[in-house]
Amino acid sequence: MDQKVTEYISKAKKWKNEMVLLRTILLNFKLEESIKWGKPCYAFNNSNLIIIQAFKYHCDLGFFKGALLKDPKKKLVKAGEHSQLGRQLRFLNENEIVQSETLIKSYIKEAIEVEKKGPSILPKKEIQNISVPELDEIF
Repeated sequence: MDQKVTEYISKAKKWKNEMVLLRTILLNFKLEESIKWGKPCYAFNNSNLIIIQAFKYHCDLGFFKGALLKDPKKKLVKAGEHSQLGRQLRFLNENEIVQSETLIKSYIKEAIEVEKKGPSILPKKEIQNISVPELDEIF
């Protein structure tokens, strides 16, 4: 347990109990806990895997490579319109987390397996839509 994460959660004005529950679940796995980007972050083999985030209307587990996870229950959502690999598992209250514990653990296990397999493939759709101007068009 990282003391900085303990401090972060203890100072939370909203979603404190939800973050405690999510952290408890995450600590059952052999993940490296730290604060990154001002939030509790969990890494596997020095690669960022999951982040706990508290927003105005929900608390979530953000999976950095969530697009590579199987999602049979369709619970993972894009963080934003332009998100490529990142996906969020969102919660509105403690009860949702308690009821979803088995599902949460399955996503964490799969995220670890994805990381063990090595480099990920970026979605091609976004890459193909990028137009690169010629140098003489820029200057």
